[in-house]
Amino acid sequence: MAINNKEPAKYDIIIRNANIISMSDKRPQIEELIDLAIRDGKIIAIERNIIGHAEKIIDATDKFVIPGFINCHSHVAMGLFRETDRGVHLREWLEDFIWPIEHKLTKADIYNLAEFGAGEMIDNGITTFNDMYFFSNEIYHATKFLGLEALHCKGVMDIAGEKSGIANMKESDELRASIPQYNYVYGIHGLYTSSPAYVEKAAAIIKKNNFRLHMHFCEDDTEVKIIKEKHNVRHASDALTKYFKDLKNKIILAHGVVLDEYDINLISKMKNVSIVHCPISNGRLACGVAPVKKLIDHGVNVCLGTDGQGTGSSFSMLTLMRFALLCQRNETKDPKCLSPYDVLKMATINGAKALGIDNNTGSIDAGKDADLQIYSFKSFELFPINDSISDIVFNASSHDIYGVISKGKILVENYELVHVDQDMLSNKIKTVRKQFFGRKQ
Repeated sequence: MAINNKEPAKYDIIIRNANIISMSDKRPQIEELIDLAIRDGKIIAIERNIIGHAEKIIDATDKFVIPGFINCHSHVAMGLFRETDRGVHLREWLEDFIWPIEHKLTKADIYNLAEFGAGEMIDNGITTFNDMYFFSNEIYHATKFLGLEALHCKGVMDIAGEKSGIANMKESDELRASIPQYNYVYGIHGLYTSSPAYVEKAAAIIKKNNFRLHMHFCEDDTEVKIIKEKHNVRHASDALTKYFKDLKNKIILAHGVVLDEYDINLISKMKNVSIVHCPISNGRLACGVAPVKKLIDHGVNVCLGTDGQGTGSSFSMLTLMRFALLCQRNETKDPKCLSPYDVLKMATINGAKALGIDNNTGSIDAGKDADLQIYSFKSFELFPINDSISDIVFNASSHDIYGVISKGKILVENYELVHVDQDMLSNKIKTVRKQFFGRKQ
């Protein structure tokens, strides 16, 4: 009789006895008592009773494992501006308050603010985010240091004149040269903050290099009016085909609030366009409610973004999902227009598709990156469990996140941040805040 001397496989992490909500179209919505094996940052196996050794065993009995959240539109270093919207509209908030202070922030300020924002994202189960800001090199290094994966862009614009526009493009070029190609996205702040000649120049760069594009688009009525006038188009979406119709890579449009039937039809035909729904930010600034149901019905990929903390309040994707779902049901007066599973897709696999990284992340599949969250259902708000997906979307909070794993690295364990000293980061932000607001608290 042949003797099997094959040694058990060795893994970095094995998660035992989990309930998995994989968000994969290859697997059931929910699977019970499943093990996951992780090695070298990847999911190696998903099956019952995995045989093997691991440096770390996580007992996920009575817990649920879902993919890490993907935040598709953020300004991670804007924690300084939390709760400063002052009940005004977007343009007034930006021009009278935000932009004057941002102009004075240093690279060191941005690094510290980005570290703090990355800690907040980790605490809320986000493992990947798509960011637009300035001094993005500092943001890249700060967030990478804490273990998060992110796509970065400098939002170029020439609203402050030609000299400023040239400087913005130079900063974008410097970012492109200094970070991995995977992490780089070309950013145009918006069509309302950029002249036609400037957008044409940016579009030529994007097309030549086959970059992904990240841009604010149709956030409120005023922006749409400016786009039509500045770019001489009848519909705001006509500007998309005017400048970007030949782009083959992903186009990521943040907000998409003020879209009519013409706009939705045009966007759906472009195929490579995703809309990042930012309902909390849009609500805070009274922009309106994006036509998410119509976009989905037309085959447009819709994902979720928190925006910056100034208007998005926090980086809680759980709150964002809940708000997105309730706003659509209320707007359409149809309780079946979106399901909890639909919005969970928007926060995970749809986000990965928008960013063009769905081969790597966004769902729990063998071969993909180990980007995971582990939820405990011990709190009063989550018990009894009649529908686990609805429970996560409607009732869960960051306090229910037992663990977070990004690229196989444990970032949250037993409800605690592993590599983040929150007190230290908070003290850094107090120092930055005092410079501009005159108070430490």
